[in-house]
Amino acid sequence: MHRRGARRRLPRAALLALAPVVLALLPACGYTAGPENELFTIARADARAEFARMRASPVELERPVVILNGYRGPGYAVQPFLRRMARLTSNERRDWHAVNYTEVSSIERAAEIAANAVDARWPSDDPDETIEVDVIGISMGGLVAREAAIPSEGRGRGGKRLRIARLYTIGTPHRGATVAERFAVVNPGLQMSPGSAYLASLDEAFEAADYELIAYTQLNDTWVGDQNTAPPGVDAIWSPGTPIFSHFRMTGNRLIVADLARRLRGETPLAEPSPIPDLDRPRPGLRGRNRAAGSSKEEEVGPKLPERPEAGDGEG
Repeated sequence: MHRRGARRRLPRAALLALAPVVLALLPACGYTAGPENELFTIARADARAEFARMRASPVELERPVVILNGYRGPGYAVQPFLRRMARLTSNERRDWHAVNYTEVSSIERAAEIAANAVDARWPSDDPDETIEVDVIGISMGGLVAREAAIPSEGRGRGGKRLRIARLYTIGTPHRGATVAERFAVVNPGLQMSPGSAYLASLDEAFEAADYELIAYTQLNDTWVGDQNTAPPGVDAIWSPGTPIFSHFRMTGNRLIVADLARRLRGETPLAEPSPIPDLDRPRPGLRGRNRAAGSSKEEEVGPKLPERPEAGDGEG
């Protein structure tokens, strides 16, 4: 009995032992990896004032907003980000809903869960699709959203289509993930491998997509690869990343959060998509161009990956 109890206490003891290490690393986790994006109309230091302005003047949202979590992302991890975004927009928690799918065998199954969750939260009389929503897809959640938005005749799953007006993706492996390329052995990891047949099918369906897609990324994303975070032919809105854990710090990036909140509020954005700069490190893969610009040129550069639980809501 005593030995079993001791084993139960070990994980907590281990976490306490790691706490000083984590605290020691935090100063090195500022958003300093890579050049500043001069297309942002405010500096990072000015974002707090922008947040104060938005919190002081809530607006009515045009439609509900759904957050689709990342690969095996636990529900509690996304809640701080949801609460923050709600405060910066309508200040109404009822306008927001988060969907998680911690154990799924495919992105198609996650998409079915997402569409069903939206229809349960805001029932639609339409037998074929949900009500219209805006979606924030965190990491794999962006792929889940793209899959869920495919019309019934073009997908291999049942249930309603997720009717999306605007899709905002954050660190999504649109072109695959570096981690998946190296370590994935089962779905959905294999589906997120660069060059997979699944990603090719999503890109084919995207040609007929009826929603707007805005992709966000941070530099130094060694998990997915910043060059992989927008579909082919599309540029992302990018920001400097953190020296470590950059993929998991995007929902706490003040510049990304401020621009996203302004777009949801119907205000002038703070930045626009542009080509992602190359960093001084080898990164195989593809870099896209802005779809709106109509360029077909693709250069060999960035990496590719899968997913994990998303980071919390630390500001940076």
